[in-house]
Amino acid sequence: MNTARVYPETTPEPRETFLYKLIKKLEIEGMYKVKLLNDSDIAHDAEKMLAALDKIICDGEKEFIEKIGRPMTFLEKRSIYG
Repeated sequence: MNTARVYPETTPEPRETFLYKLIKKLEIEGMYKVKLLNDSDIAHDAEKMLAALDKIICDGEKEFIEKIGRPMTFLEKRSIYG
């Protein structure tokens, strides 16, 4: 008797759905991180604030490249971080 388990085949998520979910995730994370920055001492130092905001965008684009395989378009960056 064969006791091996048979698991159902998984259907991969459509690329458009995955892209949409990733963009929404990055947008929500970005808003949360900006709120934390606004509530911190960095908010009073323009140079540090710009560097921190740039890091949020760079980190988001790095994750985007890792998961999608290409850099964000200008329109994608603007819709997420604009």
